[in-house]
Amino acid sequence: MKKLKVFLENCYGIKKLDYSGINDSNVFDFTKNKTCVIYAPNGTMKTSFANTFMLYSQGGKINNLDRVYPSIKSRVEIKDENDIEINKNEIFVIQSYDSEYKTDKLATLLLNSKIKEDYDVIISEIDAKKKELMSYLSELSGIYSDIDKQMSVDITFRKDGKAFIETIKTLELTIENANPILANINYSKIFNEKTLDAKKGILNDVDFHNKINKYFKKYNELIDGTKFFRKGVFDHQNAEGVLDSLKKNGFFRADHRVFLDGEIQAISEEELKKRIDDERNRVVNDKDLQKIWNEIEKKLNSNAELREFLQYLKQEGNEVIREKLSNQSLFKKELWLAYLSRHKESFLGLLKVYKDNEEKLKKISSRIQEEARDWENAVDKFNDRFCTLPFRLNMENKEDVLLQNEIPSIKFSFDNQPITEKEILKVLSQGEKRALYLLNIIFEVEARKKLQQKTIFIIDDIADSFDYQNKYAIVEYLHDISCENKFYQIILTHNYDFYRTIRSRLLDKGYMDNKCSQLQAIKYKDRIEFICDKYQNNPFDEWKKNLDNKQYLIACIPFLRNLTEYQNGSVNNKYYNELTALLHIKNDTNSITNQKLKDIFKGIIQDKSTSPDKINDLANIVKNDILDVAQDIVTNYNYSLELETKICLSIAIRIVAEDFMIKKINNKNEVDKIKRNQTKGLFKLYKELPNKDIEKEKILEKVNIITPENIHLNSFMYEPIIDMSSDSLVNLYRKVLELK
Repeated sequence: MKKLKVFLENCYGIKKLDYSGINDSNVFDFTKNKTCVIYAPNGTMKTSFANTFMLYSQGGKINNLDRVYPSIKSRVEIKDENDIEINKNEIFVIQSYDSEYKTDKLATLLLNSKIKEDYDVIISEIDAKKKELMSYLSELSGIYSDIDKQMSVDITFRKDGKAFIETIKTLELTIENANPILANINYSKIFNEKTLDAKKGILNDVDFHNKINKYFKKYNELIDGTKFFRKGVFDHQNAEGVLDSLKKNGFFRADHRVFLDGEIQAISEEELKKRIDDERNRVVNDKDLQKIWNEIEKKLNSNAELREFLQYLKQEGNEVIREKLSNQSLFKKELWLAYLSRHKESFLGLLKVYKDNEEKLKKISSRIQEEARDWENAVDKFNDRFCTLPFRLNMENKEDVLLQNEIPSIKFSFDNQPITEKEILKVLSQGEKRALYLLNIIFEVEARKKLQQKTIFIIDDIADSFDYQNKYAIVEYLHDISCENKFYQIILTHNYDFYRTIRSRLLDKGYMDNKCSQLQAIKYKDRIEFICDKYQNNPFDEWKKNLDNKQYLIACIPFLRNLTEYQNGSVNNKYYNELTALLHIKNDTNSITNQKLKDIFKGIIQDKSTSPDKINDLANIVKNDILDVAQDIVTNYNYSLELETKICLSIAIRIVAEDFMIKKINNKNEVDKIKRNQTKGLFKLYKELPNKDIEKEKILEKVNIITPENIHLNSFMYEPIIDMSSDSLVNLYRKVLELK
């Protein structure tokens, strides 16, 4: 792509912006520079421009984007040089700050298409087997969401519930020891929000646990007293399990019999069942055991929410739960083992598919570690560039991004101490939070780079609220973007210093021949226009060569005064005092001519490129020229004011205002006492007047606020006046002219 054509109408306050290539300069031209920077003072168009592109990139409806007049139809056209609409996926808007933004492309940094393809083939087969087993387990357990995570937590005690396959692998050797009777127990009926609640849950109640332990102790004593049950080895549940297994496998139908320990006569199925029932009833129906159970039942019955749990415990066949609740962790494991045993074929089938592909998955894991370098490089780039931030970052769970389909996690350390993102946000400044936001932007950019995805970045004041060191780190990263073959960027800012930095560091040395790479936005009543930057770098270079231009000549006065002050100080400095008399009303203000200004130029500036001989009308009083130029500017005002016109207006505003205040104060001795900050000193004296005019005082206060920074400037710091609204200066000058 060489050029970008943009036409916007009625978009978030932009009435009309036509930058669609009516002529060669009226288009974003990326032929020489893949970066375009736009200086747009606050309230001009910057955020509206970015929001429009954001909506376009999200595929939103572009019908009525004017928030004040929603019935007005909007129009958005974003095309390349061949009038082909730009694909929405090729636009990415970087806002000044979005605390909620999280890139969805983190995993892209870890995976190339071949690795992903190999993985998908394997995992699809594993997932099919897992899905089948999960269906069976859900039916038995009563858990229908995140059952794999619940199993992992119960069996391995990993709170994150990861590695389901690795979890069930640990049960493979113990599957034969499962108690099939437990497969009839519904997990969710026992372990749920009501029973496990931290405050009200019965399973966390100390008194309940004491009673359960008392019950279990008595139960074990009774087991020890039976003829063939053995505590912890073979109780009535095991016996029932054996009986059930023998029946299912046709043991008795084959006329087999069983021997019990210590007996010499083999017994049949009916006899075995009777012996088990007799022994079981002797235990379960024991009066002392029943008394303990009645205490437990009374406790459960006192709470309406727990009655359902009680009823489940009392159901026939569920007596086993009573004995198991004394060790809930073991009980949970036994339940899962029983469920898996019930569907052993499906369980072993899943393990077989996994084992058959385990070596391939290990190789993929090894490849991921190599691929993860892109990811780690992005983090390293952030840590290195933003080295003054109080926190550091590192990345974890790189493998889980692939194997567990998880989002990569960012770990923070503050003064070498681990800290969560939520905690760190509480202690960071606004600028530091913005830096954290930029981390996600870096991931997004790096992912697009890896995908070789053509992208037009719309960047809205990304350096706001940063200190200079971190601001330069951002500029450096924007430079990285500008070097990518398929990346283009339009950088918007209301900060003129940042605008100049971008212009000097990101644009090619030949940018003088391509002025459309650096633009300034002008807001008219009915439209927004972009004009090419007039000065390119230092306006003083342009002005001193063309001193026959009255505006240039007047605009040089503050620069000259600062320069002679740097050279010789301000005390007893003839040039400094004479130039001060052109910025304030002094005793000799009305006597300084252009000839005098010419002599001052020659005395201060030795640069041969300076043109003091071009100064015209040498006999003219400079003060009169200043006021004439200001009046001409206001008369011909068309919403666009260059730097020199703003300086001329500011000087004229101050001269008129001081002239008015001096006349009203009418006390030469008091005025002459003011040696520094004359405008401020005059304003203080004016406010003390008994007959002052409140409305005029308000006008003078604005003069005192607006003009100082616009006059005391040098070639390095003239951002305040650039950012100053043209309307503000024009209106203020008109008001000071009305002061009488």
